[in-house]
Amino acid sequence: MQSIQRVKGTAPWGDYGKILAHGMTAHLGRTPDGRLQLERTGPFLPAVTAPGFSVLVTAAMRERIEAAGLTGVEFREVEKARIVRCDWERWDRKAPQPPELPQGGSPEGYVLQRPHDEALAAELGPVFEVLALGSCSIDVQKIAHPPAPDAAPWRNPFTGEAMPARGKVERIQRLEATDGSDFLLSGRRVFVSDRARALLESEWLRFETLGAS
Repeated sequence: MQSIQRVKGTAPWGDYGKILAHGMTAHLGRTPDGRLQLERTGPFLPAVTAPGFSVLVTAAMRERIEAAGLTGVEFREVEKARIVRCDWERWDRKAPQPPELPQGGSPEGYVLQRPHDEALAAELGPVFEVLALGSCSIDVQKIAHPPAPDAAPWRNPFTGEAMPARGKVERIQRLEATDGSDFLLSGRRVFVSDRARALLESEWLRFETLGAS
């Protein structure tokens, strides 16, 4: 059994970059007919984006997926609820942080603090949610690691009370079974086959590989 890959978004500058490159789909929820409501910047739009748990593609990428004969996938057009102009792709991506930060510092401010631009939304063209129809089962093991003997205590931000140092919980995920599709869903997470990954791969995505247990 081959490995599968979880699709995740990546960008410079942490959460700031993720909002700029991938936008948001969870802020407004879905429309009454089930479509995601996309809020993001433009006019730059990567061919594949991964805001939150969703995976979105442009019309051109949808055509490539269909032409490649990849299995286990359908598409639903999203509602471009808030598209704002921000030419952030011209910024120096090697800089430690963006040259412009939203008022108040919240990454979502890049979108929410700018007006919707209907002409820009039309310029982007249609955007589609990837509906993964394949199925897979994943075994998740949680391993608790105690804190180091010299770990410093932490302070409760609400009460100010000093609390004992906490350890870490490691989550190990292994693939148990798959129906062989190129696009698969486990919970809310989208996974793809090696074949689909080769088509989708770009600087704006990273893939978390799950091998067979």
